[in-house]
Amino acid sequence: MKRFKAFAESVTGRSHTLTGKICQDSVGISENDRMSLAVVADGHGGKMYIRSDKGSAFAVEAAVSCIGRFVSSIAPDDDVCDGRMIPLSELMSPVHGEELIRNLEKSILVEWHRLVNQHHSAFPFSEEELEGLQPKEQRRLMGSDFCHAYGSTLIAAAVTEQFCLIIQIGDGYAVTVSGDGSASVALELDPLCHDNVCTSICQENAPEHFCHVLLSDIPAAVFAASDGVDDSYPGRSALLHFYNGLTSGFASGTDEGIDTVRRFLPRITDMGKGDDTSIVGIIDNSRIADAALKAGELFDIDAAREKDTMPDGSIMPPEGGGAETEQAPECAEKDLPEKTCVTSGEDAPDNSGEDKARDSVEDEARDSGEDEARDSGEDEAHNSGEDEARDSGEDEPRDSGEDEARDSGEDEPRDSVEDEAHDSGEDEPHDSGDTADRRSDFYNDYFTKGSDFLC
Repeated sequence: MKRFKAFAESVTGRSHTLTGKICQDSVGISENDRMSLAVVADGHGGKMYIRSDKGSAFAVEAAVSCIGRFVSSIAPDDDVCDGRMIPLSELMSPVHGEELIRNLEKSILVEWHRLVNQHHSAFPFSEEELEGLQPKEQRRLMGSDFCHAYGSTLIAAAVTEQFCLIIQIGDGYAVTVSGDGSASVALELDPLCHDNVCTSICQENAPEHFCHVLLSDIPAAVFAASDGVDDSYPGRSALLHFYNGLTSGFASGTDEGIDTVRRFLPRITDMGKGDDTSIVGIIDNSRIADAALKAGELFDIDAAREKDTMPDGSIMPPEGGGAETEQAPECAEKDLPEKTCVTSGEDAPDNSGEDKARDSVEDEARDSGEDEARDSGEDEAHNSGEDEARDSGEDEPRDSGEDEARDSGEDEPRDSVEDEAHDSGEDEPHDSGDTADRRSDFYNDYFTKGSDFLC
């Protein structure tokens, strides 16, 4: 028997079934003598993401292709015979390994854009696809932002005899189970993932929002799930309690455990949030039996402690998911609209009164300052400056930036979730008028260095 076994299971969400909406999750696995790989991607549910089911499928395809090539290029130091192979020690070193994995992430991104461009060229948006969108949204998709229609998250886990690599952008959780049966979250979410907003493979600054972890201690099991699982449980402890229970199902064998996952997924979406629900994983056949027994013991202990939030200690989610229960900030979704990317101002909810309050104070202060300047005898200089600006065809800098954004079909960045990115020191992911040129240069640069990115 091979040491590692990958699996992938997915079901359409109850809410999607009731509304006739297709499943926007995609899953995939790849296995060979050197590696087991499992991938899950969750297409965004916001109204502008009219092809997110295709986008999630392309994300899985890109990850399987690029990670497969990457792992095949890693070799023990003694076996490196030419410049195309990468010594294992170089991957495991903090500096060189970080650079290699960052390049791998960029290669996944490039391949995803290639697949999206290819599909969009072959199948332009139809009138039926666009008719439910606002004119501003239609202009965005008909312009250089067409890739947003394919927006998706991505989690990929690859396991070899020497290492475990997990890569992620967007929400959802990857969970590792150690030999002692304990479950832990492998990667914390990007701070920009909150409520019904998450980072996305479709955003222009996506390379900045990929995250990863490289483990030399191989877990007994690695699971990754779309947020249809995470959002159905009321917080981190309940979620890990679920994974302890799930792992205990592998005590009778790997195939039996996978069958348990397959039978359980429909029950999660029926009793939980109702979203599309997907779980992928990689099982270490040589260690899972012992880990499953220990996970079962931890599950029984947790069940007694968590009985208030998990009825009868069950791994079933509470009725309606975690919406009515106190949630960890990173996995809270309290009956908000469908998930959207942080770059899409028009899709983002107005979930921060602080932005409006800040805007009001800033406007008042700005108006007050301008009035005082005029009243203090600076009218002449002020009016002269305005006349020169008007004569030269330019508005004041603030108006220019906003006009350009509006003309290009974008929202004012201040009124969207992008304020949080800006206030937290992130670059504003908003696109200016030269988006098409910048994006072309940005990704063309990656394409010309394709061999460097191993894909």
